[in-house]
Amino acid sequence: MHIPKVSPTRIKQLIEEDYDPTLLRAWRQAWQLTLRHKWRLLGLLGIYFLIILVLRILLLVGDLVNLLVFQPLAAAILVWAYYSMYTHSWREFGDIFTVLRKEVWQRFLSVYLLQWLIFFLVFTPSLIAFKQSGILDIYFAENQDIEQLTSLYEQLFHSSSFTIILLNLIPAIYLMVSYSFAYMHALFVPELSPWQCLEQSRQLITRHWSRFFGYYATIFFALMAGTMLVFFIVQMDIDIAIWRWVSITTIILWILFATWLLLSVQGGLVIAFAKLTHLGQDDDSSSSNSNSLSAGESSP
Repeated sequence: MHIPKVSPTRIKQLIEEDYDPTLLRAWRQAWQLTLRHKWRLLGLLGIYFLIILVLRILLLVGDLVNLLVFQPLAAAILVWAYYSMYTHSWREFGDIFTVLRKEVWQRFLSVYLLQWLIFFLVFTPSLIAFKQSGILDIYFAENQDIEQLTSLYEQLFHSSSFTIILLNLIPAIYLMVSYSFAYMHALFVPELSPWQCLEQSRQLITRHWSRFFGYYATIFFALMAGTMLVFFIVQMDIDIAIWRWVSITTIILWILFATWLLLSVQGGLVIAFAKLTHLGQDDDSSSSNSNSLSAGESSP
């Protein structure tokens, strides 16, 4: 399986021209693909959490490996998985790991670190506010004083620093939404530098930023409403012997549903990007043309 490429010219055309992101349609397709390939995705999740568990045991070395190696590769696999499901090219379970290449890891790592550096700089005013309030000192202390930490949070809520934190959320939310296509650029537009991946994603999404924000907000409020409903069901005091198992089953089913929902959100972005850029269609058309040509040559 080869990784198709999108021409940077196509990205520039989308930035300059208007387009329809078709997010809801893309999400519906991603949801159907998630359910259709649920066992393969469950296998990937099992491998993911098993590696996370091993890295946690390794402490500091594990955290560095997780940050510098595993998370970028996990992001690449997720993007590639939904593209492969969308194009019906994921035939064997091991096919998904063809994306694990040195150059792919380097691009994803660069975008991953640059993105977090930008968020760190954006959140600097909030970090200063938390530092001045003393919350960070207690939070990173070996023995946390929960009561003192709660008291400091209440003081921060009623102080002027809280206004700074709220205002700081505006550029942070804008960038988090605007960088939604950054990993797709890193995988499918290899000619771009890490900064260009982030910047062209921002320029592309800014044209319809409110629609992308609504896409995330809808899923967020759906998850919040579902979580509150599950919490209400679990807290119901019903004197029935089987109710305990009903509560446990409800929690497990909700966790699975929320996991599939979150995966399909990322999958919807991959499919929307593929539709906008006609990703893989040129390869498919060229391969079909070559097949027809070879068939014509072989015919008498």
